[in-house]
Amino acid sequence: MERTKYIPSIVSLTGGLMACIVTMINPYETYEIFLIVLSALIVFYIVGAIGRKIINKAIYVTKIDDGSDAEEGEESTEESEDSEKKDEQENSESESLDGEKV
Repeated sequence: MERTKYIPSIVSLTGGLMACIVTMINPYETYEIFLIVLSALIVFYIVGAIGRKIINKAIYVTKIDDGSDAEEGEESTEESEDSEKKDEQENSESESLDGEKV
């Protein structure tokens, strides 16, 4: 993901450069040049962001979770709860035995 981080910026600056060149060649007023270049930067940044997402999906394949990890996690929490209950029962039994001996 580090490599694709700069794609929107590069695409945006390239589009802005092309817009600058076109507006300098053709006779535009300063305000029109500003609007054209600004809109080109925004549009090309959005295009670059969409392109980055597409490239990330193509390059970095995500693992599909089939739910087996969640089931294992649930079992482990159930086991820990069962062991805690057993410990509590043993403690209460030992206390009752201690009480009987006294």
